Amino acid sequence: MRVFTDIKLIKSDCKAQAFTLESIAAALLLLIVAYFLFRSTLIIAPQSTQVVDVQLSQYAKDTLRILDNPSSPTNDTLEYVVEHLNSSDFKEVVAPLVNATRECLPKDVGFNFAVYYYNYTTKKVERLNLTDFEPFSSTVTASRYIVLNSKDFVSGSPFVSTAPESGNYPVVVEVRLTLWRI
Repeated sequence: MRVFTDIKLIKSDCKAQAFTLESIAAALLLLIVAYFLFRSTLIIAPQSTQVVDVQLSQYAKDTLRILDNPSSPTNDTLEYVVEHLNSSDFKEVVAPLVNATRECLPKDVGFNFAVYYYNYTTKKVERLNLTDFEPFSSTVTASRYIVLNSKDFVSGSPFVSTAPESGNYPVVVEVRLTLWRI
């Protein structure tokens, strides 16, 4: 009889060990699930700076693409503005471009336009600011190259050179659009 009771004790000890192992496994499983749950929620952060930068970059590229329409009869295209810039009617030429840009962008986005060109007289790349708005925060820049015939510019244009080495070559300018959140 003694042997029979010892077997019962062994069976109950085995059950207790099994319950202990099950509870440890369940606790580990809960910890792993909780870890992955919290880890995944940190990855999906709304409006992180990278998302905002990517969105602003896409706005800038789309706006430049819309404004770079040489076949448009309006005076708000990049080509028209670059061809007709001179010191006497600078604001009148740039105003339609600024208005068209405001229509393309959301209200909470600020912008600046700058044109980079090679000056044959100074032999340097120079910058001409079309707008002078101040950025409030970090900025994103997109650019577009425009190739124009040197005969298409108005007189007094800063992009046309009288230097003999400039010749009759086309003029290449880079228009940069800088955006930021307001």
